[in-house]
Amino acid sequence: PRIVQQVPELTTTVALVRAGLGIAMIPESFRRHRFEGLRWHRLKDKEAAWSVSAAWHPDDKNPALARFLELLKQDLKNTRAPED
Repeated sequence: PRIVQQVPELTTTVALVRAGLGIAMIPESFRRHRFEGLRWHRLKDKEAAWSVSAAWHPDDKNPALARFLELLKQDLKNTRAPED
């Protein structure tokens, strides 16, 4: 592919696609915004991966943060692809 533009914001990405300036891979969760004039196609490749990061202040003692991180770790354990 010939990449002529890359943008960090998903809303800008969608605007470029709506303007006819290419295609984009967008997280499934972004479909809920209901942008008109777009065709969405769910990719079903079980080999595909999407990297996600979490960041927080090391001194944050908020119990909600601790619970969120615990849930995130559990979810990653349940969804991680088997290693070769």
